[in-house]
Amino acid sequence: GEWNIFLVSCLICMSLLVYLFFLSTKFMIITTGDMIATSLGVNVVRLRKIIFVIGSILTGFTVAYAGIIGFVGLIIPHLVRMTTGDTKRYSVVLTALSGAVFLLICDLIAMHIAVIELPVGIITAFIGCPFFVYILIKKK
Repeated sequence: GEWNIFLVSCLICMSLLVYLFFLSTKFMIITTGDMIATSLGVNVVRLRKIIFVIGSILTGFTVAYAGIIGFVGLIIPHLVRMTTGDTKRYSVVLTALSGAVFLLICDLIAMHIAVIELPVGIITAFIGCPFFVYILIKKK
């Protein structure tokens, strides 16, 4: 049933996230540039393919189970980076936890803001649009 699908999805996603966590040192090395990373023994092309495939699988499982929630992937990583600095090693864990808390808060707002329950995507878009504009203005 529903719980079996949830548990299998959770097991697969958690396994992939743990694997990515163990690659975090290589992620930090890549930020120095491709030439330096290659000279330090990191196969940059292979690592990027691994990141792309695992990211796609994680995204696919998450969207298949929970549905599309707009702007969370834009808002939360930026906020985590703004508040904690540029600690890449723990940013994945902090981003995941912060994203979960953000969605819980948005869902609570969506349930209680109107007579009918609004889709949570409306609340995330309401918060995300101004944040997106702020990021665009800040980058210029």
